[in-house]
Amino acid sequence: MQKAVTCLVPLRSSIYSKGLEIYRRGGVAIDVETEKSVYLFVEGEHQKYDVRLMSDDTFNCTCKLGSLKAGKGVLCSHVVASILFMSERQSAEKRGAVAKSESSAD
Repeated sequence: MQKAVTCLVPLRSSIYSKGLEIYRRGGVAIDVETEKSVYLFVEGEHQKYDVRLMSDDTFNCTCKLGSLKAGKGVLCSHVVASILFMSERQSAEKRGAVAKSESSAD
């Protein structure tokens, strides 16, 4: 999935803070990546959750909040951590592509 992720849903600062903490401690890993979706494992405070980010800007999570609010555009901390992870991955890939093109120009 190469599409940039855009967040257009309301987000409580406490959920963002928890998601940022999960991301920073390395609690996100890719399980499977397809052309239209990325499936990730996210290590929450108490257990692992499955998150799916889709190219049509939808997402879901197996946590309680994600399950209760499925389809309503509510972000949980696990989805936030996943978005941060994928955003950093895309940025790193772009930096790598730029560095590679600069070194081949020498």
